[in-house]
Amino acid sequence: MPEDNTPCCTATTTGLLVLAQTAIGAGVGLLIAGRIGKTAQRATAGALIAAGLAATVPVVYDVIVRQFKGPDTARGARRRLQTIRDDGGAAEDANLY
Repeated sequence: MPEDNTPCCTATTTGLLVLAQTAIGAGVGLLIAGRIGKTAQRATAGALIAAGLAATVPVVYDVIVRQFKGPDTARGARRRLQTIRDDGGAAEDANLY
């Protein structure tokens, strides 16, 4: 984990999480409410909950991957160092002179 105060989420990530939470909340609210017919209520609630979950999965995945493979982790530093070591500099067919 990074020791500095860098945020774990970007504005896009935060926006997607807000959208997902709103959709899930609206879906649960429709399940609880009794204002519309049962069939329409369940279909709408299911669609909103599914949309919220679908918006949440990529955000959660991105945050988890960044925690384990980000440049501030030991694994990320090793991977970056390995790419530097593997890169021989100029391409073999480059005309250097």
